[in-house]
Amino acid sequence: MEPDRYQEIERYLRQEMSPAEQAAFEAQLAQDPALHASLKAEKALVSALRTHTHQRLKDQLQDVEAGLPPLRPRPRWPLYAALAAAAVLLLLWLIRRPAPTSESLYQEFAAHYDSGLLTRAEGTPPGCTAYFEAISHYEDRAYGEAFSRLTALPATDSCGLPAAEWQLLTGIAALQSGETAQALSYLTPLVESQEAARWFVALAQLRQGNEAGLRATLAYWDDRTGYYAQLAQQLRDALP
Repeated sequence: MEPDRYQEIERYLRQEMSPAEQAAFEAQLAQDPALHASLKAEKALVSALRTHTHQRLKDQLQDVEAGLPPLRPRPRWPLYAALAAAAVLLLLWLIRRPAPTSESLYQEFAAHYDSGLLTRAEGTPPGCTAYFEAISHYEDRAYGEAFSRLTALPATDSCGLPAAEWQLLTGIAALQSGETAQALSYLTPLVESQEAARWFVALAQLRQGNEAGLRATLAYWDDRTGYYAQLAQQLRDALP
């Protein structure tokens, strides 16, 4: 084969020709059986060389692997030891962890009850200053002062604020300031009409250590949903 013709075949197989050169070469292939036969032979040779090279490389790799020492599986005992140590530490933590007390659970669940009355009281007449001040102390978490001021107010609808709301706040302020028995006296009459009152009754029973009464109060939310039902379930789960 002429050197130029061989180079053309090589360039064609390597896709190094321009589109015009490729079109001209393929036109020659269609008219020149000898050129077509040479191209076919060159393709077969390239394919054979690739196959031979691949097989030879594969054989060489197998020879290298055969000469290497066998790999030993890494022992797993360090992993097992670490897992066992972690399990022991977890067990010790569970054993030594102090059981929650009634007071610790109370502090965890007795979040501030936002009455929303402070905004409403801002527009009350001047004669309602005492109501406004009592609510201000309550919302500032000054529960002792709030309880003292709330109990000094008449337990009737005054200044446009329902007496039941004042009674609820008075009971909560009493509970938060440690007057549990008085808190129950204010809150218990409201449990049928105010879910918040029932929840704080449960907290008062928790603080008293009255487990039977607490569980009975929490049972109200067994088949209910909502904010207080979720709190009740969380408190039940936390009880020792």
